[in-house]
Amino acid sequence: MKTTILKTFGVVSSLAIMLTTASAQTLTLTLISGTVTDTYTAAVNDANGIGTAYLNPSSVTINGWSLDSSVTAFCTNPAPNWAEVELNIGSAEHTSGTAPLTAIATETSVDPFSVATGTLAGAFQNFSETSMTSTSLINSLPKVSLAVPNFSASTTNVNVSSGLASPFSMTEEIVVAGSPAASGPVFGTLSLTTVPEPSTFLLAGFGLAGLLAIRRRKA
Repeated sequence: MKTTILKTFGVVSSLAIMLTTASAQTLTLTLISGTVTDTYTAAVNDANGIGTAYLNPSSVTINGWSLDSSVTAFCTNPAPNWAEVELNIGSAEHTSGTAPLTAIATETSVDPFSVATGTLAGAFQNFSETSMTSTSLINSLPKVSLAVPNFSASTTNVNVSSGLASPFSMTEEIVVAGSPAASGPVFGTLSLTTVPEPSTFLLAGFGLAGLLAIRRRKA
């Protein structure tokens, strides 16, 4: 009886340790201008297997910038092998100084993909009066960098060659020039999906060859 109780206690203790040491999946919004940094954090809600989090701080002013509740960060993991981070600035008015504004949205501890590789799609729309840059990072490593003039948009796709088979981080970063004063909406989206393994293409090729052989026999 003592042995059974001790074994049970040991299993429960091990599970408790695993749960407490596991990294929590979070969404962080960081605003930087000059020497001033503001940070906002939300836990990712994994309801119904769809991990989501949303941040919309109100009445944001930082180092001469006024954002007026218009900066939002959003992340979602709607299905296995699919993750997305969005960073939007509805308007950014620079009332004093010339320091640029950097907005960063990061999702940490994203659920591992079934394979280590994937395709990253970056999309950036700039409807403001000044040029901006957008950088997308995986595990803090830059993967996509877009320089977008005012009133324009840009998209790109790149391969991520490793790092997705274990929990990873996704970051979308937007830098708004300090002069001239910027206004108008800016949208940055970072999407990540898996790349089919070579074996998938091989199996598809065998299947196609088989169908062609059957059709030849029937003919």
